[in-house]
Amino acid sequence: MRTGPFKTERELIDALISRYRREHGGIMHHRADYFQRILPTALQGDGKPVFTHGYPQWKNICTLLLE
Repeated sequence: MRTGPFKTERELIDALISRYRREHGGIMHHRADYFQRILPTALQGDGKPVFTHGYPQWKNICTLLLE
Protein backbone atom coordinates (compact mmCIF):
# COMPACT_ATOMS: atom_id res chain seq x y z
CA MET A 1 0.00 0.00 0.00
CA ARG A 2 1.30 3.41 -0.96
CA THR A 3 0.88 6.10 1.66
CA GLY A 4 2.68 8.89 -0.15
CA PRO A 5 4.08 11.23 -0.86
CA PHE A 6 2.48 11.03 -4.27
CA LYS A 7 4.11 12.59 -7.31
CA THR A 8 1.00 12.63 -9.49
CA GLU A 9 -2.76 12.81 -9.11
CA ARG A 10 -3.00 9.36 -10.70
CA GLU A 11 -0.81 7.88 -7.93
CA LEU A 12 -2.97 9.57 -5.30
CA ILE A 13 -6.23 8.34 -6.85
CA ASP A 14 -4.92 4.80 -7.24
CA ALA A 15 -3.84 4.75 -3.57
CA LEU A 16 -7.20 6.12 -2.36
CA ILE A 17 -9.17 3.58 -4.38
CA SER A 18 -6.90 0.72 -3.37
CA ARG A 19 -7.29 1.56 0.29
CA TYR A 20 -11.05 1.96 -0.01
CA ARG A 21 -11.37 -1.42 -1.74
CA ARG A 22 -9.19 -3.06 0.91
CA GLU A 23 -11.09 -1.53 3.85
CA HIS A 24 -14.62 -1.94 2.47
CA GLY A 25 -14.17 -4.89 0.13
CA GLY A 26 -17.17 -6.41 -1.56
CA ILE A 27 -19.69 -4.64 0.65
CA MET A 28 -19.13 -1.29 -1.04
CA HIS A 29 -17.71 -2.38 -4.40
CA HIS A 30 -20.24 -0.19 -6.24
CA ARG A 31 -19.00 2.89 -4.39
CA ALA A 32 -15.36 2.00 -5.12
CA ASP A 33 -16.28 1.65 -8.82
CA TYR A 34 -17.95 5.07 -8.67
CA PHE A 35 -14.88 6.67 -7.06
CA GLN A 36 -12.70 5.01 -9.71
CA ARG A 37 -14.75 6.75 -12.42
CA ILE A 38 -15.24 10.14 -10.74
CA LEU A 39 -12.01 10.94 -8.88
CA PRO A 40 -9.80 11.36 -11.97
CA THR A 41 -12.13 14.17 -13.08
CA ALA A 42 -12.85 15.60 -9.64
CA LEU A 43 -9.19 15.78 -8.61
CA GLN A 44 -7.94 17.06 -11.94
CA GLY A 45 -5.59 19.98 -11.40
CA ASP A 46 -1.98 20.85 -12.02
CA GLY A 47 -0.87 17.26 -11.47
CA LYS A 48 0.70 17.87 -8.06
CA PRO A 49 -1.65 16.88 -5.20
CA VAL A 50 -1.15 18.66 -1.90
CA PHE A 51 -2.57 17.62 1.46
CA THR A 52 -2.50 19.55 4.70
CA HIS A 53 -3.14 16.44 6.81
CA GLY A 54 -0.65 13.65 7.37
CA TYR A 55 -3.37 11.02 7.19
CA PRO A 56 -5.68 11.50 4.19
CA GLN A 57 -9.30 10.68 4.91
CA TRP A 58 -12.32 11.24 2.68
CA LYS A 59 -13.53 13.99 5.02
CA ASN A 60 -10.22 15.85 4.53
CA ILE A 61 -10.46 16.05 0.74
CA CYS A 62 -11.78 19.37 -0.51
CA THR A 63 -12.52 20.13 -4.13
CA LEU A 64 -13.43 23.24 -6.04
CA LEU A 65 -16.11 23.04 -8.72
CA LEU A 66 -15.11 25.02 -11.79
CA GLU A 67 -17.76 25.81 -14.35
